[in-house]
This record gives sequence, structure tokens and C-alpha cells, in this order.
Amino acid sequence: MPTSIWSRITRWTLLLLILAGTAWAFSARLEQRLTAKNAGSAITDETGSLTPEERSRLHALSEQYTTDFAIRLRVRISNTDIRPPHRDHQSLFLGLSPKGNEVLFVLPRLMEQTLPGAALQEEEKNLRACLQREPTGACLEKTLSALRAYLQDTERSGLRRQENGRR
Repeated sequence: MPTSIWSRITRWTLLLLILAGTAWAFSARLEQRLTAKNAGSAITDETGSLTPEERSRLHALSEQYTTDFAIRLRVRISNTDIRPPHRDHQSLFLGLSPKGNEVLFVLPRLMEQTLPGAALQEEEKNLRACLQREPTGACLEKTLSALRAYLQDTERSGLRRQENGRR
């Protein structure tokens, strides 16, 4: 039984739509899983002190650092001594050991030049004091938000200087 040209075109079109839909769904799912994997690697809590809500807010902060400043945020909460990771030009590492009251910042080189040393020392002091009276997650959020605010202020003032220099 011969089929018309229109039925063949319709079948091929439907087949292509099904294939395109499958490829799109696969791509969306893969992107979702990669995002979750990358976000999960940003925060390492060996102490189990972070609640799911705190972890979620820290992941959101990590994404903000990445989108606003192209800086990967790495946080490690440990029961043992904190060892500094290999320093690179893109990662901000914040390690802390609540038991030993140890705090370690490892900044990317550009961020180190941008952020005033006094500001970093102040945030380190504030984080140590906060860990004595508040949950670890809340202290991390405060510290990372404050560092982000410093970076935003520095970025804004740099843009203002550039605009004034053009006039």
C-alpha cells in the first residue's frame, strides 16, 4: 500500500521532534547534575555542623562569588588542623577548625592585592569571635558576605576612579 509524501514528511518530522526533545532533556539533566556536583564540592563539612539550610545558603554565596567575581569559593570545616591548599588565581579558600579555633584564608593573588590587609585581619578576628558564640554556618555566612561586600565596594570605587580619570 503506497503512502503519500505528506504522511512520510509527517512521520519524519515527528521522529526528528522526538529526537530533539530527548537530546534537550538529556542536556538539561546533565547540566543540572553538573551544577549540583560543582556546588557540592565547594563546601566540605567534616564536622557535620552545617544544617541543610546553612549549606544551601553557602552554596548560593558560592555561586554569587563565581558569577560576580569569577572566584571559586572553597570552604573546609575540619576537626583537625587546616592545611593550606595549592594556591591558584581563581579560588578563595576558607578553612576552619572550630575545635582548635583555627581560621585560614587563602586568597587568589588579585583578590589579595585588592582587599585591604586590615579588612582581612578584621574578618578573621570577627570569625574567631563568632565561632565562640554562634553556629558555624551563621559565622561563615557573615564572614563571606562581608568579604563580598568589600570586593563590591572596591569594584565600585575602581569604576568611579576610571570614570573620573576619563573626564
